[in-house]
Amino acid sequence: PTASAPPRCEVRLHRGEPILLWWLGDEVDAVVRVQVEGDRIAALRNHRHAPELITEVCRELGVPFHTSGYQPARSAR
Repeated sequence: PTASAPPRCEVRLHRGEPILLWWLGDEVDAVVRVQVEGDRIAALRNHRHAPELITEVCRELGVPFHTSGYQPARSAR
């Protein structure tokens, strides 16, 4: 995708769950699930390399997207 604007993040609700949509240009590049406990963020789960999840979420929300496919895990050295 061509990044015509700086990356941005948008908060949305998907099936009652708060998520972050990370935009690159005019398309969603990543979906991040947010676990909230009280008034704090307890965990973030980045699904940038989960093409099926990005496709499902973005189609349900009616927003443009692209996927980066699966990426092999990098080993820590």
